[in-house]
Amino acid sequence: YIIRRGKCVAFTERDGGRRDVAVFKPGDIFGEMAVISGEPRSLSVATLTEVTLWEISSETLAELTGLDSWAGIFLRTVVSRLRKTQDALLESQAGRPGGQGASARRE
Repeated sequence: YIIRRGKCVAFTERDGGRRDVAVFKPGDIFGEMAVISGEPRSLSVATLTEVTLWEISSETLAELTGLDSWAGIFLRTVVSRLRKTQDALLESQAGRPGGQGASARRE
């Protein structure tokens, strides 16, 4: 998704609590790892204000970028590694004293 107007927050729910991870504003994108990799989304996103989005499907992205080529294989590998790193980071922050890791920056 590409945010045209408004703000959203990405968050995770682990161990019974919600932790905000990032705040998105106009021009920002989210959901790109799921579209590129075909794997389930790793975070949830909620609106903070009224929002207008552009949705980019995996089919459209594949047509525009050549995700079926060697470059697509390369990109999916990078996204897979990034997702593993993100998951490990979220897990390590969840175990910090005081309950949760750093929260999202609010603007």
